[in-house]
Amino acid sequence: MKARPLVTHPDRGAELGTVSAAGRPAWTPNDLTTEPPDTGMVKVHWHDSFDPESLYWEYAQELQTVR
Repeated sequence: MKARPLVTHPDRGAELGTVSAAGRPAWTPNDLTTEPPDTGMVKVHWHDSFDPESLYWEYAQELQTVR
């Protein structure tokens, strides 16, 4: 999945996120890492995040691109 598309995730309802190619670390459920914890994961910035700089690892195949 290329960086920058708007996406949603089934577990997040209508919440929007943006896929990011930033070199910053991203959150797994318990850790902040620069490398994906599993294959097929991408960094996503969720727009309702308390911290506007936070990124989260998500499985690309679970994300749906907003058209």
